[in-house]
Amino acid sequence: MFEHILKKYNSEVFVSDIVVAEVAFDNDLNSSRLVSEKGYNVRTLSDHRLGSVHSNIFNKKNIDAAAENSVVAGKYTKPLPNEFSFTDRKGSTQVSGTYDKKTSKNLEERAISMAEDALALAHEKKIQITDGRARATFFKYLIQNSNGIEKEEQGTYVTASMDAKAITDKPLAEVSMQFAARAYDKKTYSDWLSEKMHLVSAFVEPKKIRTGKYDILLSPKVFGSLLLDTVGFWASGKARLDGIGAFKEQDERVASENFSASVDGRLDSAMASFSVDVEGNKTTKKQVVEKGIFKDYFYDQKYASYFKESSNGCALRTSALGPEKVYTSGPYCGAHNLVVEPGKEKLENILSDMKGIFVENAGIATADAETGTFGFELRNAFIVDKGVLTPARYAVFSGTVQDLLKNVVLTKETHQVSEDGGVEYSSACICPHALVGGQKLAGASNTAI
Repeated sequence: MFEHILKKYNSEVFVSDIVVAEVAFDNDLNSSRLVSEKGYNVRTLSDHRLGSVHSNIFNKKNIDAAAENSVVAGKYTKPLPNEFSFTDRKGSTQVSGTYDKKTSKNLEERAISMAEDALALAHEKKIQITDGRARATFFKYLIQNSNGIEKEEQGTYVTASMDAKAITDKPLAEVSMQFAARAYDKKTYSDWLSEKMHLVSAFVEPKKIRTGKYDILLSPKVFGSLLLDTVGFWASGKARLDGIGAFKEQDERVASENFSASVDGRLDSAMASFSVDVEGNKTTKKQVVEKGIFKDYFYDQKYASYFKESSNGCALRTSALGPEKVYTSGPYCGAHNLVVEPGKEKLENILSDMKGIFVENAGIATADAETGTFGFELRNAFIVDKGVLTPARYAVFSGTVQDLLKNVVLTKETHQVSEDGGVEYSSACICPHALVGGQKLAGASNTAI
């Protein structure tokens, strides 16, 4: 269908075909939707300028118009280096363990079943789910370009997110939770539900925290979210070109020797694993930090051209318009899976030894991509006293990711965290719990922990 514009223009076509089944629930299965959307994004390279236009109308006239408009749009963009071209590397190797055919054929059934399981357990535990949704997604994409490349990748996803609270007249803290996996496994999902419902039951009559310095244990959900915003950007070709972020020189120390991280687009069953990225380049593993030393940057096709490097298969797409509309956005340079190497300490040992605060979840755990600064409410936390955990909140934690990385202790156990804005097929972080000492919390005054 696109052969004529590939011959006429120096161009690349990205086609996405997505089906989403979603069930919303707040103590009842009150609404659902099944959406199927297919669309394409045309990029043209003319006079070293890159244009981009998207559409979901598949006929020759509209495809021709999209290509012509892309060339016009490119005239107003900044010229790229002479080295930039669309990929010409053929061949790929399928990532194993990421495509669950059974899930992809039963999307509505899967989403409804996940919602029903959550509601049934909540009813049993006397818990109210105040907001939530279960979603099953099938995602397929195709890349063609004028260099003769034609590559295809696909995957399925099951996700669930909800806010819940115990049914009680006592003061309590609402708990937010998120489940995300590439393939559905009933036991894994049931274990996650049980763990989270137990957490909800525990957050009754949370204590107040006095302003002061504490040893802070961050959950993978919180720590991983901060790392995706910072380390996952600082090591990108874009950050290098723009000269922003905390990573300036290769082989400089940027963290304690306990911290090592890589980007890996081929990690089995991880949320953002694919055999090829959205430009058709083979995904790879790239070490970015090794024992606290910054080692190297990662690139997509565009930023690789500025430094005469090769793409590491680190081109991603995501859309603020919804997961089914990924074709509306152009590629950006990002980490598929940011993988933090686990530490030597077991989580239970750290909890049994420490006196401080365990932050299980935060209001919005985000950090500024340029400066590394963050500040968030401790939405669900525990006061930890030698293994005894008491629910707590009413405190704000602020600082910089750079300071967290200077003296961090990591657990053996790791968990997968996906970006809240696009849990399907965008960046994920596989990371442990992180213990950092002497951190300041702004809490409720005149109260003791």
